[in-house]
Amino acid sequence: MRYGIGASEVCRLYSVDDSAVLRDWDVETGQCLNALPAHELGAKCVAARDGVVMTGSLDMSVKLWDATSFECMATLDCVGDSVMGLEVVAGSWLLAAGPHGFLLFAHSPTLPRTFPI
Repeated sequence: MRYGIGASEVCRLYSVDDSAVLRDWDVETGQCLNALPAHELGAKCVAARDGVVMTGSLDMSVKLWDATSFECMATLDCVGDSVMGLEVVAGSWLLAAGPHGFLLFAHSPTLPRTFPI
């Protein structure tokens, strides 16, 4: 994810793993800048867009993190299914994929609005 303008632009890479840790990497130096426990069970996917880092996990949740402060902004319940993949669709919808189907979340200040598909 890139954010900022001109000389202050920052490029980051985010990763998650089975230990449920979210890591923030500086792409230029390869250095891990932040590592925090993100979920109760293994984290399986991560996506980033517009200053928000999204993580999905075996604990049946999606968490939205502020990309600057790494504070959890919201936790979305995935109704009894592990989250194995995340994708931002059409710029404002979050698609969470699990082994038994998909959930579509509306991207709005009043999250979550959930639509099973």
